[in-house]
Amino acid sequence: DLAGHVGDVSLPILSYKPAPIQVTYCGYPDTTGMKQIDYRFTDNLADLPQAQKFYTEKLIYLPEGFLCYRPFEFAPEISVLPAKTNGFITFGSFNHLAKINPVIIGLWSQILKHMPNSHLILKVKGGQEKEIQDYCLGLFKPYGIEPERIEIFGWLPQIEHFGLYGRIDIALDTYPYNGTTTTCEALWMGVPVISLVGEHHISRVGLSILTRIGLDCLAVKTPQEYFARAAALAASTENLSKIRTTMRARIASSGLCYAKGFARHVENAYRQMWQKWCSDSHKNTKTIQSV
Repeated sequence: DLAGHVGDVSLPILSYKPAPIQVTYCGYPDTTGMKQIDYRFTDNLADLPQAQKFYTEKLIYLPEGFLCYRPFEFAPEISVLPAKTNGFITFGSFNHLAKINPVIIGLWSQILKHMPNSHLILKVKGGQEKEIQDYCLGLFKPYGIEPERIEIFGWLPQIEHFGLYGRIDIALDTYPYNGTTTTCEALWMGVPVISLVGEHHISRVGLSILTRIGLDCLAVKTPQEYFARAAALAASTENLSKIRTTMRARIASSGLCYAKGFARHVENAYRQMWQKWCSDSHKNTKTIQSV
C-alpha cells in the first residue's frame, strides 16, 4: 500500500486481507491503524525504536534509508549561487501550504529580520492566485516583514519548477511536517536544506535524507539551532558555493538515488516476511494436527 489515508485509498480492500502479507509504505507518514496490515517500511532515523508503540504495523527498518529518489532527466544544471549576483541571500520553501504554520512562520521571520536584505521565495499550491498570495503575505505581517521581500509562486511546468531553484541559496524545511520530495529536489539542484527534527516520523524525514548525504549538520534539534544554522550558512557565500557545486557528486556517492540497491533491500525484507509467514503457518498447522 503506497497511499495510506490519502487520496483514492486501497484500505477498504486491504481490510479484507486479500494477501497473506500486507505492507504499507511511503505515501502516508503514520500508522494506518489497521491490524490487517502487517508491516511498515521506515528506517532507524525516521522512526526510533521506541516509536513502535505508535504503530499497529511492525516497523521494518531498511538499512540505507526508507526512500530512494530518482531525479528527472530534464532537471537543469546547477546554477551559480544566486547571492553572488544578487548581493543578498534568498531563502526558499516549496512545501505544501498546509505545512506552513505560525511556528515555522515565526522562525522564518526571525531569520529574515536578522538579515534585513534577504528575500524569501515560496512556491505553494494556488500560489498564482491573489487570494493565496495575500494570505501568505499576511502570515508575515505581524512580524514586520515587508511584502516586497517575499515572492510567491504557484503551479509551474516541471522545467520551470526546477529552474526556480536557481534563484534560491538556502532552502528552509517545514516543521513539524518535513518535506520529502521537495527536500530531495532542492538538494539535487544544489540547494542545502535546513530541517528541524522532532520526535515522530513526519518531523524526522529531513534528518533521514540529510544524514544519508553527509549533511546531518543541517538537521537541527531546536528552533534556536535552526536560526543559527541559517545565519551561519548565509554568512559565507564561499561555503554556500562549494556546497552547491559539489552537491550532486555528494548525492551520487551516497546511494540516495541508487535504485537497484534500494530495491535489493526491499526484496530482502519481503523474503524475510515470507519466510516468517511460512514458518508461522507451519507451526499453526502442526498445532491444529496435534489437537
